[in-house]
Amino acid sequence: MLFLRLRDDITGFIYNIPYFKKLDIHRLEAVQGTSVAFLLKILSSVLGLVTSIIVARLIGAGGVGIIALSSIIISAASTAGRFGLDNSLVRFVGEYASRNDWNRVAGVYSLSVRTCTLSLLLVAGFIMVAAEPLAEHVFHKPGLALPLRLMALGMVPTGIVFIRGEVLRGLKRIRESISLQLILPQIFSLPLVVVLAYLWGVTGAVVGTVIGSVIVLVYSFSIWNTAVPQIAAIRGEFDRAKLFRSSFPLLLVSMMHMIMASADTAILGIFNGSESVGIYSIALKIGSLTNFILLAINTIAAPKFAALYGQGDVLALEDLGRYFTKMGIVVALPIFLVIILAGRMILGFFGSEFTGAYSVLLILAAAQMANVSFGSVGYLLAMTGHEIVVRNITMISAVSNIGLNFILIPVYGITGAAAASAVSIVLFNILGVVMVYRKLSILTIPIPRRYVKNAD
Repeated sequence: MLFLRLRDDITGFIYNIPYFKKLDIHRLEAVQGTSVAFLLKILSSVLGLVTSIIVARLIGAGGVGIIALSSIIISAASTAGRFGLDNSLVRFVGEYASRNDWNRVAGVYSLSVRTCTLSLLLVAGFIMVAAEPLAEHVFHKPGLALPLRLMALGMVPTGIVFIRGEVLRGLKRIRESISLQLILPQIFSLPLVVVLAYLWGVTGAVVGTVIGSVIVLVYSFSIWNTAVPQIAAIRGEFDRAKLFRSSFPLLLVSMMHMIMASADTAILGIFNGSESVGIYSIALKIGSLTNFILLAINTIAAPKFAALYGQGDVLALEDLGRYFTKMGIVVALPIFLVIILAGRMILGFFGSEFTGAYSVLLILAAAQMANVSFGSVGYLLAMTGHEIVVRNITMISAVSNIGLNFILIPVYGITGAAAASAVSIVLFNILGVVMVYRKLSILTIPIPRRYVKNAD
């Protein structure tokens, strides 16, 4: 009920502002959806930061580093286990829901859940077996094995919840999608993580997270039946080959994005101690606050892009893409300035050992500000049938990320990790802007088109 009132209040507020009364339906829907997503992601970020501050105070930088490495490995394994189906779901659900073809919407969901459940069970089993060799021989941290095995237990419930969240996103049920994927896991896990971390340290914090994921899965049934009555009672039909033709390129894209987001932390864990990993992971978490407006935008952008492309409205597609970019810059810039001015103080909340990462924080925040300024290039390509292009530019960026991390981390430590991450983010966005313009004749960065034509 709270989220419903929040959505209605935001909608009413927007409709009564003179500027927004002049917007076309696509821009108005974008503002409304992004506003709700943005506020919910703020709530999620606040809950996450509160949890991180308390846990960091309880278990120190070394414990935070162990949890960060475990989370990265589990996230990579979960991404592989989902086969890229989560990204395909947004595209197909958005496309078929716009035509009221609920049989295919139900079919693609049902097929995705069955496939992901089986594959995630297999991947979780592999993690159970491989946890000790990974901990001892790759990361040289024996204390990593038990958290890895415990986190593997939460892969299936988390995967099913994530799939449901992506279907809801494709249906433009943004409130329910973000609630399932971000808000409810934080709400259910926070008290468990804090209490159990106080009692049992790193192991307790991980157990609290896993229990929270199971609670969210159980609770998701009530949200699901209410949010999607059109498909809740039918199995539906969908072409398996068509789904996998779309998902496999996006699987590689997801894995490459995972590498871009996590290679710095993982490679840092190979060369440095868990304390360095913990300090870096906190700087990364704070620096990413600059980017969460883009995450909020992409929540509504993906289904909108898919629907407009399915309708053949390329002009509206470009207008919306550029509008999203401007919106992101306006919101992200104040957050970036706060990090510049108060970053050292914010790091100090986690403990005195974290304040030395201020320069690292600035590099990471600047990279995310650049990410916002280029717009939703990856989603524009993926939602318009150019999955192969997204795969290629993501692969180039990820390979550069890995190479730079291996070169810079042994020499510069956490500063080298931040620099490698920043370069790969900027590279991905430059390539993305170029390919969006070549494939769709759409310019996402908010500069006048005449400059591009003059350059041509």
